[in-house]
Amino acid sequence: MTDDALPGPVTGPCIDVCKYTREGPEGSGHCIGCSMTEAQKSKFKALDSNTERLAFLTELLAQQDEMGGFRHWPAPYAAKCERKGAWLPDIARDRAA
Repeated sequence: MTDDALPGPVTGPCIDVCKYTREGPEGSGHCIGCSMTEAQKSKFKALDSNTERLAFLTELLAQQDEMGGFRHWPAPYAAKCERKGAWLPDIARDRAA
């Protein structure tokens, strides 16, 4: 998939909780809100294309599934996309439904 095939930019998965106290596959330091580590958050910000950002989001949702306990994430992420007037990717929309 190319950026041209996407209906809009991919919004970052952070939902403004930013407390890195959760254990996970990367060890300790995962955010209790979105599951990212600080390194993952920096990596997302450095991604140049929306295709890369969508792939990152897909991997992050798999990480959330592996860790468990992130059923709260889809609703605030969908609200963030709506506030920004941004596209809500189908993989996130399916979870918010």
